[in-house]
Amino acid sequence: MTVIAYSSKHRTMAADSRCADDKGGVHLTDCQKIVRLKSGALVGMAGDGDARDLLVLLEKATPSRMPSRKRLAALESDVSALVVFPTGKVFTVSAEFLERGEGKHGMWVGEVLEMDDPIAAVGSGAPFAIGAMEHGADPFEAVRIACKRDLLCAEPVTSMELS
Repeated sequence: MTVIAYSSKHRTMAADSRCADDKGGVHLTDCQKIVRLKSGALVGMAGDGDARDLLVLLEKATPSRMPSRKRLAALESDVSALVVFPTGKVFTVSAEFLERGEGKHGMWVGEVLEMDDPIAAVGSGAPFAIGAMEHGADPFEAVRIACKRDLLCAEPVTSMELS
């Protein structure tokens, strides 16, 4: 549930504002999903997990020193993020539980990927946002389009510019 989009051309990150209550039932549309870190980096968060611990890890991150897979897995939280540093470097960061054997076995894993593409998106609405940006939409418009197509995303759209 979410769509976060970024374009290096526009130096803007945009997000929908839908989230669920802590029991996964009521869908709210006033959630702030983009945070600016002290470093000036923008972080857009998606997922069902509590992202506060992820923000603590990212507060210390730099483009050359991102959290390790082990540290991300240790969060034990289903979360993914789009991280954009003031230098323009873009990363996707995630932690998730990989199930094996009908949910009886599994493990937490973490991943950090540097993006070389000038556009990036995460969340359930990401394919719609990427398609829209490929055809010229800025991130704000791309998220608005994704909200029309993905039932797990909803307006209003919020955005922040990279300083």
